[in-house]
Amino acid sequence: MLIKLPDSLPFLQYFLYNPTKFLSVSSLL
Repeated sequence: MLIKLPDSLPFLQYFLYNPTKFLSVSSLL
């Protein structure tokens, strides 16, 4: 999902620097 929004940048950086948490969230979905 490519969303060109200023608010999306922090989220992308957060997931990039915290891949384990991203996987945890993905498993919850």
